[in-house]
Amino acid sequence: MDDLVTWLRAQLDDDERVARKAGQRGKWWFASGDRSVDLHALTAHAKRWDPARVLAEVDAKRSILSLHRCDDAGGPDPICNVCLYTPTCETVKTLALPYADRPGYREEWRP
Repeated sequence: MDDLVTWLRAQLDDDERVARKAGQRGKWWFASGDRSVDLHALTAHAKRWDPARVLAEVDAKRSILSLHRCDDAGGPDPICNVCLYTPTCETVKTLALPYADRPGYREEWRP
């Protein structure tokens, strides 16, 4: 589980880095390419993935990881302090699932 938590924390760090960099560019979004794009849908999507919202989501996920403390429970098979699963915490596996397409994700982490 330590590997999963370490890997997931790295993904959250990357999301934070990208959101902070995007936030420095201002509040302007634009669509390019296909003119048939539904601008209302595009605007709604952009608002959902606004850098401030992404940073709030990163903070929430980090809080969940801290609550479960799977990575610092000690021993060869740490027990999740919330789920009491050993050695795999389904909550942490589920938090990692949106990142399954990123390098380093392991199929055994899939819930």
